[in-house]
This record gives sequence, C-alpha cells and structure tokens, in this order.
Amino acid sequence: MHERVLQRLVRVRLLAVLKDDSSAARDFIYRANSSVMKTWYAAGTSGWRFDVADEISHNWWHDLRPYAKAGKSTGPLVGEVWYDASSTSSATSSTR
Repeated sequence: MHERVLQRLVRVRLLAVLKDDSSAARDFIYRANSSVMKTWYAAGTSGWRFDVADEISHNWWHDLRPYAKAGKSTGPLVGEVWYDASSTSSATSSTR
C-alpha cells in the first residue's frame, strides 16, 4: 500500500472511544442483567479478549473482573496491547 494512504488510515479513529468512568457504559457492558457480557455468557462464550486494554483504567478492570468470573470462573480474560516498537533496535534490524 502506498505510504501516504497508509499514513492517512493510521490517523483515522475507526473505533468508538469508551468512557470508562461512565456507570451507564459499565451497566450496558457488564453490570446489568441484560448486559453484553451476560448475554454472551448465556450464549456459550467462555472468555473475553479486550482490544486496547491499556486505554482503559485500572478501576474499570478491577470492577469488571468479578462480573466476568461470575459468568465463567475459569474463563480467560485476555488484554491486547500493541506498542510501537519501530524505534527499538530489534525492530529496525534487517532479518531479510
């Protein structure tokens, strides 16, 4: 892909930004009886993978965990975090 087009794509926010201090957001996602989390556990989900986990507060994760484990105590909770490693020596060395 042409570098200029790629740079434009990188600058576009494609995902909504979660307001993790919002009680309404927490209720909708995991606290309420009809929450997203409880709905998916009822459908057979066994665990959760969270994108951009480092962009959510520690308080959010601390609050969410008991609800997640109540749905499936052995279910995995996986947070995805990507850092820009382009400035590290291992990322800039050639392996070709």
